[in-house]
Formats: sequence, structure tokens, C-alpha cells
Amino acid sequence: WGITTGIASDITGFSYHGTQHHIFYRDTDGHLQHRYYDDASGTLNGGTWPGGTFEGDPHALVHRDQQHVFARNTDGDLVHWYWWPGINPAVDDWGAQNTVTGDPVGLSTPGQHHVFYRTTNGTLAHHWIDDGHHTPHHDNWGGNITP
Repeated sequence: WGITTGIASDITGFSYHGTQHHIFYRDTDGHLQHRYYDDASGTLNGGTWPGGTFEGDPHALVHRDQQHVFARNTDGDLVHWYWWPGINPAVDDWGAQNTVTGDPVGLSTPGQHHVFYRTTNGTLAHHWIDDGHHTPHHDNWGGNITP
């Protein structure tokens, strides 16, 4: 895939419609890198997504025609990159600031996409978006999750 050096995290990714294969990783400068291969055209492409630097391992998921990647930055903010047809990759924080420790993970259901992470006080936080809403909902599932 043309990647010979510079990978500083675990790789995450997904297949989209069974014909496109996407991977994401943190490069040695701390930026989000994206590569994809399209079976039908034989296209291999990708590059750096905007949004600054982060630490740890990113987590990617696909929700319908949307691509989402979650990670944490050095300030403990939840970083959310997203893309869908017709827009350029963009980034936001889903409202979680100064509280994220450990690497977030996510999943998609037919009408929602979710992300989970360990907070600075060791509890499990949950953020999600329902289809048709643009503001994430959040709750804390409690517990004591130690590193």
C-alpha cells in the first residue's frame, strides 16, 4: 500500500460496500493517516486528514456512507474525524474534553454510532449520535476501569 515507514500506532480500518478497503493509523508526527483501495478501479489513494495530532491508537468505523475515526489527544480530548460523500474530512471533539484516557473504541448500529472510552477517574464513558441529530448524547456507565 506504499507505506514503508512512519507507522506509530496500531492499524484500524473497515471495508465499505465490500469493494473499498480503508485503513487509518497515527504517523510518527502524530497525525491521522488514511489509505484506501478500491477494487473496481484498482485505485490506491489516501493521505493525512486534518485535525492536529493525537496519541495512542485510533479506532475507525463506517456508519452507512459515513467514515468515522476516534482517538484522544494529549490534552485528554476525544478527537472525532469524519467524512461522507460530498464533504472533505473534518474534525470535532464530541464534547469530551480533558477526560479521555486510554484509546476510544466505537461501533455502528442501524440508526446510531457510538464511542466508548475510559475517563481520567477510571469510569466508562459513552457518547453516541442518533440519525437525524447533530449533537452527541453522552452518559457515564460508571465502574472502575484501571489501566
